[in-house]
Amino acid sequence: MIKAVFHIDDAERWQMVFKNVENLLAYYADKSELAQIEIVSNGNAVVPLAQKDVAFSAAVETLTQKDVLVCACANALRGWEISAKDLLPNVNIVPAGVVELVEKQRDGYAYIKP
Repeated sequence: MIKAVFHIDDAERWQMVFKNVENLLAYYADKSELAQIEIVSNGNAVVPLAQKDVAFSAAVETLTQKDVLVCACANALRGWEISAKDLLPNVNIVPAGVVELVEKQRDGYAYIKP
């Protein structure tokens, strides 16, 4: 099984992350290999996770339906004054984005920062 954690800390890079994740999933699906993917957002990249942009919400939903875990850093959410109830459905909160990234790498995930 392929394991990868995508790190996004710049809201302007979400579309690239979406495309990278889709490409990775497609590549390994063609090889009949499972991929376990997590996206960890911190910094201003958590802001779109609380906005109700239809296209953005659909992209997140599409990935979560493919078992991609989309996570937001609790520290960044506090910094941007975003509460858990404001987040899109299926967005998980991790205590600290940097800790989540370290733990995933410790667990054998490849680190990708588009």
